[in-house]
Amino acid sequence: RVLQQRFRGATSERRKSEHESELKPESQGVGWLLQLVDMDIGWKDGFLPTNDRTTQACGLMYGVAIVMLSGCMFNAVLGGPSGSCGGYLPATARWFVAFLNLQIIFFVALVLSKSAKLCQLQEKSYPLLHMECSVLWFLYLERVGALLLTASLCTWVFASFAFVLTFGGAALDKPEFGHEMEEFHDMEYDDAPPLEYMGRAPPLGPPPPPA
Repeated sequence: RVLQQRFRGATSERRKSEHESELKPESQGVGWLLQLVDMDIGWKDGFLPTNDRTTQACGLMYGVAIVMLSGCMFNAVLGGPSGSCGGYLPATARWFVAFLNLQIIFFVALVLSKSAKLCQLQEKSYPLLHMECSVLWFLYLERVGALLLTASLCTWVFASFAFVLTFGGAALDKPEFGHEMEEFHDMEYDDAPPLEYMGRAPPLGPPPPPA
C-alpha cells in the first residue's frame, strides 16, 4: 500500500511537471498577450443571454463596427467642411461624442459583468495567465482604470473639437471665420493710439507731424 501511494504521488508530480512544461513555451509567446487583451475587452459567457460562442461572435462583429465607424469619422474630420460630411460635420461630430460616451458606458457594464466571475474565467478562458486570483483581479482593475481614464480624456478632447465646430470661434468650422478674425484684428490695430501714447491719454488735437 505504501509503494502504491508513492507510485501515485510520483505519477501526479510527473503529470504536473509535464503540464507546466507544456504551458511554459506557450506563455513565452504571444498567447498570454492575446488572453490579456481578451480579458480586458473581450465578450464572454454571461454578458449576453446566449452561449459563449454566440457572445464572442457578437463581440467580434461589434468591434468591427466600432472600428469602421471610427475610421469614417476620422476621414470626415481630415476632410473638413469640404470632405465627405460637408456642412453636416458639426452635427456628425456631436453625435459621435454621444456615441463615445455610450461606448464608455458599455465598457463599464462589461467590466461589472466580468469582474464578478473573473476567477472562474481564469481557469476556463485564461489558462496562460497562471497567477493567484486576487493578483489577477487587482491587475485587471488597474488596467480598467487606465483604459477608462484614457477614454474619458480622448472623449473630452473630441467634445471640445465638436464644440468649436458648432459655435465657431476659429477657422475649423468655416474658412471665412479666420478671414473675419483677421479683419477684426486689423480694425482694432488701426483704431489704437500710437505707441508713444500707450499708458497715458493721447492729446486732443491732431497728432504731431513726424520728425
